[in-house]
Amino acid sequence: MAPPAVLDAPKTAKLHSAAAAGSSSSSSSSLLSTLAYPLLTLALAFRHLHNLLLSLVLRPVLAAALALLHGAWRRTEKFRDRCFYDFIVLLVNPNAVALVLFWPGWIVVGVAWWVFG
Repeated sequence: MAPPAVLDAPKTAKLHSAAAAGSSSSSSSSLLSTLAYPLLTLALAFRHLHNLLLSLVLRPVLAAALALLHGAWRRTEKFRDRCFYDFIVLLVNPNAVALVLFWPGWIVVGVAWWVFG
């Protein structure tokens, strides 16, 4: 038994000669090219729309979100720096209120008051 390509050789040759001559027959190659071109055009249009969406919408949204996060990070960094500065000022040059509140002698005074009071 011969392979199918040999059996269909006259029919295939007729289709190829008709497609090469430029006739609009309903061959498989002309059908494929008729379907492939609109599908390729549609795929390229969707790709262009996707790139447009990325460039016009998502990129600015991402930039705004990153700017918001950067601003929040800067504010917390300033707050941490301010707290550290106040802590250092309290250690180096304490004021009278801080001395009264954080004086370790209050423990001794409290124990003496409890024992002798």
